[in-house]
Amino acid sequence: MRILAMAVAFLSIHFIATSQSAYEIKANIKPFNKGYFYLAYHFGNKQYLIDSAKIEPSGDAVFTGTKKLQGGVYLVVFPEKNGWVECMIDKDVKFSLKADTSKLLQSLQFENSILIPEVIEKLAGLILRKI
Repeated sequence: MRILAMAVAFLSIHFIATSQSAYEIKANIKPFNKGYFYLAYHFGNKQYLIDSAKIEPSGDAVFTGTKKLQGGVYLVVFPEKNGWVECMIDKDVKFSLKADTSKLLQSLQFENSILIPEVIEKLAGLILRKI
């Protein structure tokens, strides 16, 4: 009986530990309301797709995974793979982003992200100066 109780306890701990996601990234980028967003990362001068998330009719998509993401610059790639939004990922990988492609820099919003509004404004200024 004691062995059975220990086995049940071990399995319970195992299922609780594996059911928690290591990352959860919510994205809502207008005008997309069907298809898939793709999660990618930079390595050198290349980008690699690592996950996809189905876009619901509401425009919401959620990337989840049990494998911890390494810190760095990641991309949420648009369905046609013709554009993306970059985000920095560090230790806590549970955040959301909202944007509108018609005015991407002005509409970009992060919630629970390590990027703060002042950083976004500086980046927007640098990008606009290059254009």
